[in-house]
Amino acid sequence: MEHDRGKPYSVLTRNEISVKMKKQINEISDIFCISKSDATVLLMYLRWDSLRVSEFGISCD
Repeated sequence: MEHDRGKPYSVLTRNEISVKMKKQINEISDIFCISKSDATVLLMYLRWDSLRVSEFGISCD
């Protein structure tokens, strides 16, 4: 059996992590019409799993 010698993961810099987090916060804030601070709290509560946000039944009125 031949093994894949490619890396199964990548290491991100602090800056790359910050950029990804801000992007995720902005997306959730825009999609669900909530403040960025509320989006941040929600993402922290859900351990940054943005797919689970829809389970909360948040809608943009």
